[in-house]
Amino acid sequence: ADTKLLEVMRESEFTYDVDYLMNHNSGTIEADAAWGSLSARSPHKNSTVNVTFYDATFTLYCLEILKVDIPDTFSTGGNSSYSDYMSCNNNGNPTDPQCICDNWDDRLISKSDRSVCHTSKGKKCWFFTPAEDCTCTCSKESWDNSNKYTGMMPVYFDITSDIQYGQWFSHPKLSECMESEEVGAVRADGSECTWKRHREARIVKGWQVLQNGFTTSEWVTISPAMAKQNTDAFLKSIAQAPMQPWGCEDPVSVLV
Repeated sequence: ADTKLLEVMRESEFTYDVDYLMNHNSGTIEADAAWGSLSARSPHKNSTVNVTFYDATFTLYCLEILKVDIPDTFSTGGNSSYSDYMSCNNNGNPTDPQCICDNWDDRLISKSDRSVCHTSKGKKCWFFTPAEDCTCTCSKESWDNSNKYTGMMPVYFDITSDIQYGQWFSHPKLSECMESEEVGAVRADGSECTWKRHREARIVKGWQVLQNGFTTSEWVTISPAMAKQNTDAFLKSIAQAPMQPWGCEDPVSVLV
């Protein structure tokens, strides 16, 4: 199968252990650093995912994913090499994470179609609609593709600006390749495995990036300079690990 490599980082949610990627979201280092700039204003207080930034666990992965061409996606900014993004791990049970059609909050961040989002009373959602009272719908074709292939959305954080801070990704559980499978393998039930993580990863803690210059925003805004500073703090923390230099380009390290 024709595949490509993808480097992603994930902050563990509802735990300080590594919580892996299946039915979870991840992002480029830049996107997750930008998100942390906004969500870590009080590093010692629990965030929306019930962990403090100071003790949070960030894991950097290298994935091998199947190359695809999916037309007419709504969340990808016109990039047909990914499926539509799914919002994951917000179902109240982090031991069994589930994904849903890209939700209102994520659509604001990606500046994607919000016309399909409605409140429980059938009214259109607006900026201050509580997320729990806003449900967005996806077409069956979009949903089926999202549950099969790696999903993606661009990250903006400011709906009035065209400044992009990387991408976020979704990783459907059922299409993750087992250690014995090659990406693109068709199983006996007709399903296909479409993504696989390399055996090596890098783990850093929030306190490490804070020591390396990570800073937070006092307001719900972020600047390109802050995003770069915080991305550099992650890169410096990763480089300080007493291991071989990190790189997401060695296919030999894929589990086989």
